[in-house]
Amino acid sequence: MGVRVPLSVQIEELDKIVFCCFDLDLWMIQIPPKPEPKECTKPEPFHLESIVRHEEEQRRMAEERAKLEQMEASLKEFHAQPNLSR
Repeated sequence: MGVRVPLSVQIEELDKIVFCCFDLDLWMIQIPPKPEPKECTKPEPFHLESIVRHEEEQRRMAEERAKLEQMEASLKEFHAQPNLSR
């Protein structure tokens, strides 16, 4: 077991401890200025072959769709024909 130290000796030892502290005021603290904002980087667009192929395929499908709609519209037109069987 440890040796018991009397309370008076402990208090004397605590009195000997010297705390080293700085007398800093809030007015003395130098806060560095806010840095200037940096210019944003601009990303370069990708030039992927798959995007080009996709756009060509979309254009081709739109043309086919337009042709089919035009064909359906021409088929829907009704022109009455005279009955010449009499």
